[in-house]
Amino acid sequence: MGGPMAVLDEARLSGWRTAAAGGDVRAMRRLAGALRRADPWEAERWRLAALTAKATVPVEVAEAGARLGAHRVTVGWSGLTWLHRLLYGVVVGPLVFVLAWSAVADYAAGRPVLAALGRLTFPALCCVIAVAVFASRRRVWCYQRGFVVRRRRVATGFSFAEVSVRRNIARWPSAWRYTVSRPDGAQATFTHRDMPAIQAWMLAATLERAVTAEWLPGALATVRAGGRLRFGDLVADAVGLTGPYGTAPWRSIQDLDATWGPVRIRRGPKWSEWSFTPAVEIPNVFVLEALRSALTR
Repeated sequence: MGGPMAVLDEARLSGWRTAAAGGDVRAMRRLAGALRRADPWEAERWRLAALTAKATVPVEVAEAGARLGAHRVTVGWSGLTWLHRLLYGVVVGPLVFVLAWSAVADYAAGRPVLAALGRLTFPALCCVIAVAVFASRRRVWCYQRGFVVRRRRVATGFSFAEVSVRRNIARWPSAWRYTVSRPDGAQATFTHRDMPAIQAWMLAATLERAVTAEWLPGALATVRAGGRLRFGDLVADAVGLTGPYGTAPWRSIQDLDATWGPVRIRRGPKWSEWSFTPAVEIPNVFVLEALRSALTR
């Protein structure tokens, strides 16, 4: 019986994927629910897709993203589960209503106002803590060629083809900060605490992948044509990667690490620091990682 059921489930998942790819919001939700345990990353991706398909993009965000292509997904939706919604709807909501009604009655009867308002302190504090813990604090609208952030009703668009990104990843605990800058000085900063954890890591991966896709073809063309690219105190050219410790030909570099501290390269069994500049201070340092991979294939 296990075999036919497995085949049926796989066929059902395949059908949902096809329908979800065609824009069926119901199929997106079903697919997200079915994949929640097996593949949380893909499940969250489809859940965000379903929320994005139903939501209306604010006018100021749409205007800021007009030159960035089609709106793909909105990251930063609340991570509330059905249990949290039940808690708010059945417990917290009625409790606040009853206590508020009691406070109004006390005030109307001439009882001390502070005593009446004091009854609201605990449930109000519970609501604030619940929202702070479970609700999203940041929302980012991702487009085909960039993204839009909004602060105090002012939306700012960033194009992947023109931004400068500084990446700061801590070795321990698992934490990161990305600082994105435009040529005109506008900035946006994202951290791992801005939204539910899985969405935060999806945003970080999307940002790196999209910026690399925009910058890598030009970087490769420049290097192969005999040009030079500077990454902090490192210079990449057709020969190799040159830094304070000399020049390492591309064919000798087996791996490159620009996660934290100075950029390191591996030639043979050992790693060696190859720069004085910390990776966090080098704009678009992940493009250097992709450039090394492309030139050493």
